[in-house]
Amino acid sequence: MAAFTENAGLPVECFVSAQTRLANGALLSLSFADDPPLSVLDDQNQLMIVGQRGTILDDYDGQFWLYQGGERTLLTADEPETTIGEVFVASILDGRPNLSPGYQDANVVDFMEAMYRSAAEGRIIAVQPGQQG
Repeated sequence: MAAFTENAGLPVECFVSAQTRLANGALLSLSFADDPPLSVLDDQNQLMIVGQRGTILDDYDGQFWLYQGGERTLLTADEPETTIGEVFVASILDGRPNLSPGYQDANVVDFMEAMYRSAAEGRIIAVQPGQQG
């Protein structure tokens, strides 16, 4: 993991850029701007995921689109809209699958800690693969 941050005069980081190689060999590159100039996005958030076989982009209505081979396809969720709390309670009371198991959360924390450490120390930080269940 190699990461850079910038606070642009603010008390916390508002720009983050990170690159890492995932356990499956894929290269992951993230860029995040917490407070871009309004003229850039007209006060709208935007998510873009670019992959080898296509690009996923959200629109201003909160829908996600897959761009692949010159075609645009609307993506729909497999799960109905719900809250994290509802899913957690349903997994305990009804035995429904836990859509956010603890090990995934721990992996996110490990990733974020490595990202901030890399930025602070100015060097590449190895992220150890977490457990999977």
